[in-house]
Amino acid sequence: MATYSTHRLAELDGARMVVTADCEWCGAFGISYWNGSATVNESYWGEFMGNDVWTCYELEQMSDWEVEQALREQLTEGMCPCSTRVLEVV
Repeated sequence: MATYSTHRLAELDGARMVVTADCEWCGAFGISYWNGSATVNESYWGEFMGNDVWTCYELEQMSDWEVEQALREQLTEGMCPCSTRVLEVV
């Protein structure tokens, strides 16, 4: 586990922006980091393991707050099915 954590921290070194999210329902944790170019990396821990990469060339032209918003929305959507469900009131 320590090697995995060290590897993840090394990936974050030099990142221009880092966004995290967690799900209170299933305990999944996600991290999204952007290095200032078009590629955004995402990783998930908990019930949903894996690494995903998405590309958006528009990020380079966006302001910092717009990039943060885009990363956060994408991370929340991709992290787990719980994070985007609508709670039903009974």
